[in-house]
Amino acid sequence: MSDLQSATSPRRMKATHPTPLVATITTLLAAMLLVLSSSLAFAAPIDPSTAPAYLRLESHEVAEGETLLGIAERYGISAQTILWANELGNGELLRIGQTLVILPVSGVLHQVKRGETINSIAQDYGVEAKDIVDANAISDAELIRVGDYVLVPGGVKNASPEEPPAAPAAVTYTVKPGDTINSIAAAFGIKVSSLLAANGLVNPDYLKIGQQLTIPGGQQPAAASPVAPPPTPQPTASPAPAPQEPQQGRSDTSSRGEAGSGRSFVATVTTYCLSGRTAIGTPVRWGVVAVDPRVIPLGSRIQIDGFAEVFVAEDTGGGVWGNWVDIWYPNCPEARIFGTQARRVTILD
Repeated sequence: MSDLQSATSPRRMKATHPTPLVATITTLLAAMLLVLSSSLAFAAPIDPSTAPAYLRLESHEVAEGETLLGIAERYGISAQTILWANELGNGELLRIGQTLVILPVSGVLHQVKRGETINSIAQDYGVEAKDIVDANAISDAELIRVGDYVLVPGGVKNASPEEPPAAPAAVTYTVKPGDTINSIAAAFGIKVSSLLAANGLVNPDYLKIGQQLTIPGGQQPAAASPVAPPPTPQPTASPAPAPQEPQQGRSDTSSRGEAGSGRSFVATVTTYCLSGRTAIGTPVRWGVVAVDPRVIPLGSRIQIDGFAEVFVAEDTGGGVWGNWVDIWYPNCPEARIFGTQARRVTILD
């Protein structure tokens, strides 16, 4: 039998083991898949853990309830800097668990291309060449290499020729009782996703009365307000019957007139699920609400229609003012489902 015949016979194939060449190829393929999976797990253009130390990059994982503006404020940089560093479009929303590249200062992270110099890069982004040299600890401005990353402090990306003309200047809208993201977007004739992105909002259900929203595109609403103001309730001397679900966002500061029952009014009720401590130093927990102390004194016990529990006013918030009650929820998905509602609130003591 020839060597070829014996090498391909069933008896010889049964006893054959992988050759060193096959094992080597298998190992290389496994390593390539590992590198590919690692790169896919980090969608940003550069991984801070492997980036040069002189760039001073950080990474941030988007958590429940965070917004683009909030993250930018935390690191002391502009929201646009985060969008540029992570190659995100203005209409692209953040995702919970998404990893973001964070620059040490506001500006642009630029990868050097063939033919570029420090001076040409500075001119492209409208900054001084010295600022780039200082920010990147460059000893010789002539020695930058193609593929290197350089930090451009204060740099601004210009629109490419392929991009459409710049949109008209945005207008500002103040959230009113009863407003929702959907109703505001519909009133101004824009997409909900555009409104969320323009304001760095992750949770579309978490609006505050009095909150300032940027309306992209500069459109004017069809009416003065997306939600018509509700009628003012008329007080009555007789005790009120079992309360009905009030119209969302209606303000009512009239007393029920029941002896010993405490002051009662209709409030805008929302929820939050942040961890930490309250304004008076106690841990957040179920039964705690944030209030405006000018309306409901801290330490007061209150009853909210629809809840069997008695809540305690222990917290405050920058967006909580007037007839507003913010209930702490231990579960963020449930908090989002609750949204914004109008409920009757009674101060017990």
